[in-house]
Amino acid sequence: MNIEKVTNLIFSSEDRSRIDCILKLYGHDAVPFTASSNDVEKNGVILHSKILNGMYGPIAPYVPPPPIGSKIVQAPPDVIA
Repeated sequence: MNIEKVTNLIFSSEDRSRIDCILKLYGHDAVPFTASSNDVEKNGVILHSKILNGMYGPIAPYVPPPPIGSKIVQAPPDVIA
């Protein structure tokens, strides 16, 4: 993987096995990416390790999803349109 930069790091699992980020490869647009310690692709595992070792800066903590059944506020239909 020819990485130009990795930004917006945040743990996406409580056990720290997945890290969401924005990945920019040379010659390509930046895209959302999840680096995983359990990835089937070797590059994902290597990137996860480099991120954990601080190569791309600090990682935001994991934020659990809201509990099931919690009230979700949605904008009125006329605001969405």
